[in-house]
Amino acid sequence: MLSRMLKTGAIFVTGAFLFASIALGASKTVKITQDVVLPGGQTLKAGEYSVVVNEKLDKVEFIQNSKVVASSNCKCTIGKKNPDTQVQLQQSSGNIQELQQIQLKGETRTINLTS
Repeated sequence: MLSRMLKTGAIFVTGAFLFASIALGASKTVKITQDVVLPGGQTLKAGEYSVVVNEKLDKVEFIQNSKVVASSNCKCTIGKKNPDTQVQLQQSSGNIQELQQIQLKGETRTINLTS
């Protein structure tokens, strides 16, 4: 009886951790080599950021020094596994680079930033 309760408890705890990691999104690091603007207008300074995507809320957050410094709406698409982390920029008016897309190394999703 005790063994059965321990198994059930272990399965519950494992499921809770799995659910939490999916709901909160996994964090990956991306290096931005120049100042960019997000589609919503926020500026993201050159630097290294942890990227956290919440696909349920269609939101991506850029974290630096344990603080959210910028966020954007996004849509994720699934494709082939990304061999490297890549960012796609598009030049907008005034010679400003706008961050359009992020592909994180080892993931199959592409993060498309939206306004």
